[in-house]
Amino acid sequence: MRLNEGSKIPLAVTCLALCAAAACSKKGGTDPEIGTIGDEIRSASMCSLDGLDVGIEAANPNVEIFVPPAAVEQKTVPAKKPRMTDKSISVGDLPVASWFDGTDYKDCRGLNPRKGADLQRMMADCKFYDPNGADGKGLPVLDLRGHYRDKLGPYFKVRDFARIDPNDLKYINPGHYETGEDGIAVHRFARISPAIVALMNDIRAEVGFPIFIDGGFRPFYHNVRMYRGYGNGDIKSKSRHVSGDAVDVDLDLTFKTLREKCDDPCFAKSGKGKKACSLKNKPVMSEHLFGTAYEIMQKRGGGGIGMGDTQMHFDTRNGGRVATWGYNSWNRKMIERLMKTPGRGRR
Repeated sequence: MRLNEGSKIPLAVTCLALCAAAACSKKGGTDPEIGTIGDEIRSASMCSLDGLDVGIEAANPNVEIFVPPAAVEQKTVPAKKPRMTDKSISVGDLPVASWFDGTDYKDCRGLNPRKGADLQRMMADCKFYDPNGADGKGLPVLDLRGHYRDKLGPYFKVRDFARIDPNDLKYINPGHYETGEDGIAVHRFARISPAIVALMNDIRAEVGFPIFIDGGFRPFYHNVRMYRGYGNGDIKSKSRHVSGDAVDVDLDLTFKTLREKCDDPCFAKSGKGKKACSLKNKPVMSEHLFGTAYEIMQKRGGGGIGMGDTQMHFDTRNGGRVATWGYNSWNRKMIERLMKTPGRGRR
């Protein structure tokens, strides 16, 4: 394709056509996720509104763009910094926090967060204590700085498992998190279980649509402060989030994105896309997500699923069975009904 000054098709229109073509011709084994396809198209085409800064030839040597000489004289295009690529890594590739190995949490085990003196000591000395770990340390606490964009499997990134619910920021020490340009806050230091990474990628692959995690790891002190903030005296000090093997999924955003994705014929006509787009409302989507996760956990030998109206909790606890619970009576009734579905009963 050659575009020049005498072309009958305006350059901006041609750029839009190229971008649209890139969206519907993406190759590979999986569909592109909503929210990342824009970056992929821009990096492939770099279409510019003014028609002067066009770099398609840099990404595709078969496409040549000719800009009128006068335009080149009027504007000098500065050299672009190379776009950071997202590396595919495993949890084991992430560095352990430099202070972790020298930290001893054995004395934290006998403390009671409901007692004032014990709570003060916990907040000072037991910030990353893991009550589910044999020695109070559990999985290593990882230093995630500089790795948030790295991919953990085909569908998720490091930051997904360290994401912080905006409502929780008041419970976290300022030096323990940072906020990206997109406004998403993430933990600088976190435990991430390889099992929860594998589980979430398996669930995402099976349901066939994007799943949005809005909360993953929580430091022990964050978890205690959060439950104390609820004011009901219930402090869940042994949360799986503290161990780094649990996530919460935002059902509202997941369903909203599914509906948007179904507007794209490239997705809606695909195999899993066609099935996903038949889920007409959020409760039906939630049931499908719950049932899919339950079956995968059964094959894996255990796990936990908590159903709420706006969130769904997943964890990889051991025990040989899948623990299920609802956060209100409606959710509990829905789970009871699902458990009677052939093939999904308790083992």
